[in-house]
Order: sequence, then structure tokens, then C-alpha cells
Amino acid sequence: MISVAKLNGSFQLCEKPDFDWSLWYEGEFQAGFEKWIEQNIGFRPLFVNIYNQYRFSFFNQVSAVNTFVGKNNVLYQTSYLNSYMGKNFIGSQEIKESVRKMKCVQDELHENGKLFLYIIAPGKVSFFPEYLPDSIDIKEKDSSNYDVFSKELLLKNINHIDFRKFFIEAKDTSQYPLYPKTGTHWSGYGITLVSDSILKYVESFSDIDFVDYTIKNGIVTNENLRHTDEDIEKGINLAFNITDWDMFYPELEFGDTLGKDLPTLLDIGDSYNQSFWGFYPFFQTVFSNDSRFWYYYKTESWPGVDDISPSPMIHRNLREEIDKCDVIMIVATEANLYLKGYGFIEDAYLRLTDEGRDIQEELEKEIKSYLRRIRNSPDWLKSIKDRAKARDIGVDEMMRLEAKWMIHKKSKK
Repeated sequence: MISVAKLNGSFQLCEKPDFDWSLWYEGEFQAGFEKWIEQNIGFRPLFVNIYNQYRFSFFNQVSAVNTFVGKNNVLYQTSYLNSYMGKNFIGSQEIKESVRKMKCVQDELHENGKLFLYIIAPGKVSFFPEYLPDSIDIKEKDSSNYDVFSKELLLKNINHIDFRKFFIEAKDTSQYPLYPKTGTHWSGYGITLVSDSILKYVESFSDIDFVDYTIKNGIVTNENLRHTDEDIEKGINLAFNITDWDMFYPELEFGDTLGKDLPTLLDIGDSYNQSFWGFYPFFQTVFSNDSRFWYYYKTESWPGVDDISPSPMIHRNLREEIDKCDVIMIVATEANLYLKGYGFIEDAYLRLTDEGRDIQEELEKEIKSYLRRIRNSPDWLKSIKDRAKARDIGVDEMMRLEAKWMIHKKSKK
């Protein structure tokens, strides 16, 4: 029996449809069955690999979304190009206001004995602009979120580490690649430098004494790259591997936890965070198992801990969650700076600071005013009931969403 490897990437395979005469007459059964046959035809993954290899080898193109090929087969993601070129720039005033609120949150956390730390993770495009295809004119680069954020964080004295700046400054002197050729995240070697810098920063601004560790000689290889060091390449499903650069994977040896602190971390951020436990057991060793990772401030996890409640962040008591932690850290790569802390900063500002609570009280008064107007308007109320039914949510929840939307429209005017 011939074995064919499965395709990589994020896609949903359809299930084989059950025959139904009503679906047959509508043509839905035929369409569903045709799609199922297409996805399950013999050797389909092999044919996809061959087709993708043809496009890559002859036209320097890939079939995956958000991906393009640079010079020397260096792979990029389009979102990082857009952020580098300033195409998702949200404006100086919006960034300044976000950082102002961040300072309020940082001060509030400091008064309660918590350390706040903001991490700017680099992007591969800003690190390797020299490998961009000639069709991209970087002279057209406009103001970017990074340009303003990096300045405002300094001006407002936000506790932060700018690893974009750090990586670019270390680029020419680094003995080993800080970014892989066919991956989109910082390299396995790069994450050892990043983790070491973060832990030393936390120690210098707190009484925390982390578990000691030693970085030793490891291996240099361009085969069987680890974790995310070839994550883009895996997603484009080629028939043959792209020749990678020699990547360095040092060995790490952690010391005894006896007499050392295992602080609790609240880590909020994007996929760059997975490197802190994917390449090496950094975070699960130096932080307590009560620590949490809030992915995009939407879902919760922590390496090695399986019994975590999946309840949405909006239903959490943010003060109680923060009270459990010693360090609150936000990690945002360049492409996600426009998200302004994923919504955590805004929520923490409104719920934790005196200034934010005053705003929240005024907002709640406005919401109640709109709720009264909605209840006293039969046509408006009926419209909301219809929309609540269509969205499968409660009428009260739909009314509050409507009230917030009306306030938002008024504030924009």
C-alpha cells in the first residue's frame, strides 16, 4: 500500500453528505458530494504538492494566502509587509492615546506591586528588506505603527523592550541567524537571546530571582528544523524541501528551583509567544503553573496545563485575574501593533484606573438612557428582537450592543 503524506496548513475538510431527496432536488447534495470526492480522491495531496512545486519553481509563486516569495527563496507573510510599509497605520493620535492609557494601567499595576512589561517583537520584512522581490519598492514606505509606538513608549516611560531595534542592531554581528529562511517567527537561537533579555529585565525591576540556567553549545543544521523555523514552508505544501540556512540550536540546562522564585505571569499576545515554550521550556520552567497565556486576549492556555476554563475574557473579573499575577506582559509583533494591546489595555484602563472607572460610569449612564429609548420605541424594539434571533443571542444583550453602537456613532460625529 502506498502512503501519501497529508497536507499541512489551516483548512477544513468537508464530511461525506448523507443522501436526502430534498437536498437532491435543490442540487445541494450533488455539490456537497462533488466537493467531498474532490478532497478525498486518491493521491490528492501528492497532486497538490506537484502543482504547488510547479508554481513555485517556474513562477516563484505559492498557493497559500498571506504568503509570498522573496529573493533566494526567502519566504515572507504579507501582513508583515503591510505593517512595514505603513498600510495598516492607525494614526499618531490614536497611538498616543493608547500609550497614555497604557501608562495609566502601568502606574495602577505598580501601585499594587505588579510589574507591567510591553514587548515589541520584530517582523521578518523589517529585518530582511534586502530579500524582498524587486517588484516591491520600499521607497514608497509610509509612516508605520512601529514608528510612532516606539517613540511614544519612550516618551511615556513605559516598561518595554524593543526587540525590532535589538534584532536589527545585532543582525550584522550575530554568529547565527536570528530569523529563519522559510519561517516567519524569530529563530530558535533568537529566542534564547529574547528570553534571556526579558528575564534579566524583570529581575532588574523587581525582587524576583529566577531559576538559573546555562546556555551551552548545541547543534548547527539546515535539516529537520525545529518548531516554527520552517512554518511558512510547511504551509505551502511543496513536493521538495527548500534548502534552509544553517540554524543553531544551543542546549539549555536549568538549575534547581530550591530557593528560587517561580512568579506568576499573565502573558497576552500573538503567535510569537509560542516560541517561549516551543523551542525550549523557558516559561514553563521559570514561571509558576498558575501563569496564563491569553492568545490575542481571546483564549487561555499554558504549556503543560490542560484543565483551563475556556470562558471568554469578557466574562472574567479582570481585577481578580491580575491579582493572581506578579508580572503582566504584552507581546506584539509589528504586524499587530495596530491592535493596541489586543483590547487588554482598554479593558484594564476602564476597569482598574480611577480615570477609566469615571468614564465607564458615564458610559453606563448613556447606555441606560438608550435602553430606555429602545424600550419606549415599539418599532426599534421589534428590530432588535429580530436581530437578536438572527444572531442567536439574548434580546438584552442585543439592546446593549445597539446602545453602544449608537454611542460610538455619536462620538465619531
